[in-house]
Parts: sequence; structure tokens; C-alpha cells
Amino acid sequence: MLRRLVFFGGVLGAVFCAGVGVSGCDDGGGGGSNDADVVGDVAGDVAGDVAADVVTPGFEKNSCAGQAAPCLQITGGDVAALQEATNSLDAGTTLVLGAGTFALDNQVTIRQANGVRLIGQGIDLTTLSFAGQTVQGNGVDVVGDDFLIQDLTIADATKDGLRIEESKGVTIRRVKVTWTAGVSSENGA
Repeated sequence: MLRRLVFFGGVLGAVFCAGVGVSGCDDGGGGGSNDADVVGDVAGDVAGDVAADVVTPGFEKNSCAGQAAPCLQITGGDVAALQEATNSLDAGTTLVLGAGTFALDNQVTIRQANGVRLIGQGIDLTTLSFAGQTVQGNGVDVVGDDFLIQDLTIADATKDGLRIEESKGVTIRRVKVTWTAGVSSENGA
């Protein structure tokens, strides 16, 4: 599988939140998308001269263009790149996930990195699927202030789809958490 990380310089349901200060949720009516939706070279980004007609496939809605550094674009379905990125997060990092399904067998864990942003391409366009989980685990498991998650679907976690604890300033926007098998004592539904 081709791995692509791009570095740049320049519906909510069944979610467990304990001790969390949620600063904003909306109905999908605005915010979050980049007006330019373009990707350019690092030199062009630094100079502020990004070609408006260059769009990376899979990143049509959200990209690193216009995001504060550090920002990583992870091609849809590239589980290894997503796990590598979440295992080495620095504070303030934005992870932009491309369109597609990430078939995960373990939870996505974000710890001790404040200001992290996890952004997809839209509900049902970017899906974190945990149908392959072999152990009891959450889908996305977060402890960190000023966390933002938006524009994606979390499916089939064996426990909570999205679990956020001991965090302040959390924003959850346009996120769908679902279980394809429906309500069961065997999952988090």
C-alpha cells in the first residue's frame, strides 16, 4: 500500500465524555472546511503562493492548506500512517484524514498532546472502522485539552466509539458514531 504523509509549514451519537468541557458542537452548517482546499509545495505555502487549482484527490473538503503547522495529511485507508502519526503526536498537531475507510484493529489513542485536531472529509466519506478489533477497545480514545474532531464516521468499536476523558475545550463537530450490527451487549451501542 502506498503511504503518503504530507507535512506543511504554513449526528454525534454514543459518545462517552467524562470530565470534559465541550466548547462547541454544531449541526454541520458551517466552519471547518478550508476555502482554498488546495495543496502546494512547502516553499509555495511559506511564500503564500499556493496554486488555487491544485487539489489532492481525497482531500477535496479539508486539507492542510490554511491549517496551522504542524499538519499531516494521511491518505484514506492508510492505517499504518495514521497509527504512526498518533503514536508520535506533538501538541497542536492537525491530522487531516483523506476520504476512504481506515480498517483498524486497535483503537486510535491520543494522550498528553493538547490542541490536537482530527479532521476527515465528511460523515461517511472518511470512516474509522473498528470491525476488525480483536480486543475490547474504544474507537477513538482521547485525553488532551483543546481537542477537536470533525467530519468523519467512527464505526463498530467494541466499546465506546469516541471516548474523551479529563479534557477541557473539546469540540465535536459533524461526527457520526455507529454500529452496523445495531444495539448489542457485545459492543458500545
